[in-house]
Amino acid sequence: MRFLDPISEWFFPPTDKRVISLFRILLALVTLGDAGTWFGHLQAFFSNAGYVTGSYVHQSTPYSHYSLFFLNDATWFVYVCYALLIIACLSLVVGYASRIAIIVVYVLYISFTSRFPLVIYGGSEILQIMLFFAMLVPLAPFFSFNRAYFWPQNFKELIPSWGIRIIQVNIAFVYFFASVSKFRVDTWFNGTELANTLSTRFSVFGPHLLLTYPILNGLLTYGTLALESTAPFLLLNPATRRFSLVLMFSLHLGIQVFMNAGYFSEIMFVALVCFMTPEDMDDLKKIFHKIRTFLRLPLIQISFKSGS
Repeated sequence: MRFLDPISEWFFPPTDKRVISLFRILLALVTLGDAGTWFGHLQAFFSNAGYVTGSYVHQSTPYSHYSLFFLNDATWFVYVCYALLIIACLSLVVGYASRIAIIVVYVLYISFTSRFPLVIYGGSEILQIMLFFAMLVPLAPFFSFNRAYFWPQNFKELIPSWGIRIIQVNIAFVYFFASVSKFRVDTWFNGTELANTLSTRFSVFGPHLLLTYPILNGLLTYGTLALESTAPFLLLNPATRRFSLVLMFSLHLGIQVFMNAGYFSEIMFVALVCFMTPEDMDDLKKIFHKIRTFLRLPLIQISFKSGS
């Protein structure tokens, strides 16, 4: 059925090996960072000697049915699983046994977050999605210690990776439903939501600037709404993908700078990497080369000689 070929080519395009490897490394690092916030609270959050028993969580939280700690939540078992999670993440970073490592990371990450749902936030839910579909991605095409060639000559080769495409579609749905939820809030329509958000505990610098300049508050509020509502369509359109990609990176950079939202921005940065193309990677290489050349410029030496 040849009429399905364009759909197949659009939904299952090949992916640059460099994009997949960058995604693998950043995904492992952001998982390490998020799990690192639990360090020091492992017994209190996840063990039977902590705040809440596993049986209570299992019965009272409908979506928390999948956790190794519902089988055994002894303190020693929690520490062992946490150590395995860290080791598996580090294995992903270096690309060693990536297929096994991503399965271990997903199972353990789900086990921890399901055992104590209070650690779940918007970013961790997106991270769960990416970890699940990353199991369908060939994660070690290059820059990997378990490959015959650490840096092969054909690292620019495109390889089939429909798992990456599925992650892209899921991220598009995330933006779509995030914008739908905002359309239900009056403060997004009257242009005051950004100041309201920065008045909460999530703020870093506070809403003072936006309260002083209501026009700026309105522009940023409506701009955020416009970016999230159009991102699902612009990111999946090859003609507008790069433009939208830059805008969304900028949006999440702003969230990173002005809000305390955990690892939400870092997780979204990793998600946006999935939309990068070979052309993007080539252009980034050129930019890094220019920066490196600039930094290697000799410093201008200025000496002051005393006159006779």
